[in-house]
Amino acid sequence: MGTRSLRTKSYDVYGILFNGEIKYIGVTSQTVSYRWYQHCRSSSKTAALREAIKQYGREAFSVIHLACGFSRSDMMHIERVL
Repeated sequence: MGTRSLRTKSYDVYGILFNGEIKYIGVTSQTVSYRWYQHCRSSSKTAALREAIKQYGREAFSVIHLACGFSRSDMMHIERVL
C-alpha cells in the first residue's frame, strides 16, 4: 500500500500593476513570483504584457496577490469578475 501525499494543489489569483492600476489578472498553480519571472521571459505567451515589460522595464510593474484557493474553477471565476 503506497502513501498518499497530504499536499493539495492550490491556485493563486494575481494582478500586475502599471502606474498603480491593475493591467493584467492571472491564475497560477505556481508561485506568483515564478509566474512573474515567466511573464518577463522573451518566450512568454502573453505577448502584449511581454512587450510592455520590454518597453517600460520590469521596475515599472508591481505584482500583487489577490486570492488563493484549492479549486481552479473558483479561481478562474474570480479572475473573470475582477
